[in-house]
Amino acid sequence: MVSVFGDVPYYENTFANNDLEVMYKDRDSRVFVMDKIHDLLKNEVLVNIRNDDGANTLNRYVAAAFASRWMLFEGTWQKYHGGDQAAAAKYLKLAQEAAEIVINSGKYAINTPLRDLFGSLDLKGNKEAIMYRHYTFEKLKHHVGSYSNGIESQAPAPNLSLVKSFICQDGKVYQNSDLQDAKVLSIANLVKTRDPRFEATFINEVNTNSHTLLYASKFIDRVAFTLPDRGTNPLYSSNTNWNDAPVIRYGEVLLNWIEAKAELGAVPQSDLDKSINLLRRRPLDATAQDKGMKNTVDMKLTDITENFDPARDVDVTPLIWEIRRERRMELVYEPSRLHDIKRWNKLIYMNNVKNPD
Repeated sequence: MVSVFGDVPYYENTFANNDLEVMYKDRDSRVFVMDKIHDLLKNEVLVNIRNDDGANTLNRYVAAAFASRWMLFEGTWQKYHGGDQAAAAKYLKLAQEAAEIVINSGKYAINTPLRDLFGSLDLKGNKEAIMYRHYTFEKLKHHVGSYSNGIESQAPAPNLSLVKSFICQDGKVYQNSDLQDAKVLSIANLVKTRDPRFEATFINEVNTNSHTLLYASKFIDRVAFTLPDRGTNPLYSSNTNWNDAPVIRYGEVLLNWIEAKAELGAVPQSDLDKSINLLRRRPLDATAQDKGMKNTVDMKLTDITENFDPARDVDVTPLIWEIRRERRMELVYEPSRLHDIKRWNKLIYMNNVKNPD
């Protein structure tokens, strides 16, 4: 509610439904409310909740993962909207600490190819899916996979701004890359030169069912595109899909952690190796390997200079800019992008007149 409305009324006790004075009280300040949430998380939830309450059930690590998301949101919102800077630092510190509860547990890892993570029929035991939604054909289905099948229309399609944001496999932006034809923005060439998350996120050829001709296929398994009947197959069509869906995953927690640390101060190379570079080393599945995909080289702190990206927003440090890029590549089409540009005070990115890409 705070992320949508800002100031909201905060209650710590129940009240009668005819107590109109309490029911219609004025809003409390955003910082007052978020301080309450901060204190509940830090002093109660992350201290007292059980480490294990059964598979895919709320536990300390699930709570810590969400805490890292919420505290990063509010910490950066306060920082970039000219808010309470002391509160911003406090929230960012808890975002870092909550992420470290997950990281230091040793229970989670980046060991699953991206398409396997989103196309899996059962994420039980998956070391990246901290919490997930389990579907079955008999009891619970969805339609997300249908919109990745290459046949359904994609009106809100991938745009050029997103395409240009993907780093090249040599770890450089396309304007400065040493890879052959890195500046050629054809789909086939993008697949060949960009971070392998590009290949795993989009159909690798022009598709006229996308309004921009680039078609997102992230939420479907590799098998689908080997089948002639995927447009009628219940796993990939209509509202009868039953592949599982991560609700919050380790990849996001790593990105929450490194961004919070960078916002609080300098980070060493070892922190990049524990976060962004783990994501860049994600295993590639057989399909990607057959296409000649290679993991993008590690991010090196010494490379991230003022001149690393000529398109960087000048009000953002080079490292913060690159952390944001990594987040955009890793979490594309997951429920974070709008929240991210809101908290960064960058809704201007959605002004198509000023951003024709």
